[in-house]
Amino acid sequence: MPGIRLSQAEQSLIERWKIAAAYKLPRLGSLTIRGGDGVRGIKNLALNLDRPITVLCGSNGCGKSTILSLCRLGFQSIAQFDDLFIEINQAQPFHDFSASWSYLNIADALTFDGAARSYNVPPFTRPVIFIGLSRIIPAWEKSSVVNHFRQNPAWDDQKPLDERHLARLRDMMSRDYTDAAWQVSSGFEIRTCSTAQAYTSFNMCTGEETGVEIFRLLQSAVPESLVLIEDAEVGLNPVAIPKFAKHLVEICLEKRFQIILTTHSLDLLTACPSEFLCLVKPDGLTHQTVDAPALQEILTSISTQVEPDIIVFCEDDVAESLIRQAVSGDFRRRLKMVFGAKSKLLGYAEAHLKAGWPHIPVIVWDGDVNNAETKEWLGKFDAPTLDEINAKVSRIKLPGAEPPERWMLAQLSSDEGCRLLSEELGEDVRTTRAFVGMLSTMFAFHSLSYELAQRTGLDEQAVRRSLTRAIGRLSTNPLEILRQQLERIVNKEIVVDV
Repeated sequence: MPGIRLSQAEQSLIERWKIAAAYKLPRLGSLTIRGGDGVRGIKNLALNLDRPITVLCGSNGCGKSTILSLCRLGFQSIAQFDDLFIEINQAQPFHDFSASWSYLNIADALTFDGAARSYNVPPFTRPVIFIGLSRIIPAWEKSSVVNHFRQNPAWDDQKPLDERHLARLRDMMSRDYTDAAWQVSSGFEIRTCSTAQAYTSFNMCTGEETGVEIFRLLQSAVPESLVLIEDAEVGLNPVAIPKFAKHLVEICLEKRFQIILTTHSLDLLTACPSEFLCLVKPDGLTHQTVDAPALQEILTSISTQVEPDIIVFCEDDVAESLIRQAVSGDFRRRLKMVFGAKSKLLGYAEAHLKAGWPHIPVIVWDGDVNNAETKEWLGKFDAPTLDEINAKVSRIKLPGAEPPERWMLAQLSSDEGCRLLSEELGEDVRTTRAFVGMLSTMFAFHSLSYELAQRTGLDEQAVRRSLTRAIGRLSTNPLEILRQQLERIVNKEIVVDV
């Protein structure tokens, strides 16, 4: 999608991926599944994997885990098909299908015949690292591990995180670890870390467990490995997830990995470049895949209840009403609103950035705010803070060059506007026209909703809804520019229009 701002590491990773000479081992280019029975319900799938990091998303049951397992079989592996796809009631539960893998630097495709359980050629060689959900099972839930370490508290071997990966763990978890490692005793493994004191997996939080495990596996993986991560966000606090995404990109760049992961996390999806995203959508006959999907499309596929991930700083409830009217329902549910005086909104955004919250910050001033005012407010920040605001905070205005109440009355003064407003208010058109004419002469425009409520017998909130709904139904579509700006912002573009 145009206009998306990439970090330097993301830009470098994408550019290097295009250079075949930078990679010596085979890289997956695509995965295709065909056949009457299919694999776990996937009968028709064509998946593009031509990217350094593929972030697979979609509803539960859409096939993400199946795809991840099939990617393991695209290279030589100890695990065979029947080791990964087990059915206790049938010897071969999936047989009428074929799976094919293409590679970016190999002309021939690899095909697995489900009926014969055989490949057309031997699978190609490349190290594969699978990071599954077992990483989050607490040590105290594993009876064999508990029994062993109670009787054998000493380690046979200790493998610490190196300083670079330890720094990543500190950053992701926002804790000052002095060391972290995984310990081995008679084949049993346990993780350890230290802050003020040392402690093991028996006393770690889930985020620490998964952080140490993932970073140690990435540290020990040889360069150019294929790394597969199931539900990459599991165990991590939403604040930690964007940091994890950043470090994953850096590690992928340093070690020339190809990474394929699955997720249900909007925090992870919004932290990744759109080029890395792939939405899997089953329709009963085929499994469609959508590269670089719009977040709106992702939302309708993976969730009916959406956590707010966009924070909008605006002046009052009138501005909120117009903003919510401008966008679709899926988008609307993602918005968290914060009100404040126009001169204070930049300060609110600065505090938001310093707190490290993951929400996408947006300032929406009223239409009568001018460039001289915003320049004055921006001038109060020091250079580093101003640079961060410019890089991370979108700043736009409501439509029109006047207070929103006056702008709304101007939009509704037409024949169409009066008719639509009369329908929303439950009044006749003639009476509504008289209301609009009278209110247009008011000096105290901020009391528009109150004054109209007094005349209609409705409460202020109902009147405000009626006004904005009528605006949203106008054939001139006066909120379209605002809608477009907000959609650009949600797709990670920084929009400044003041």
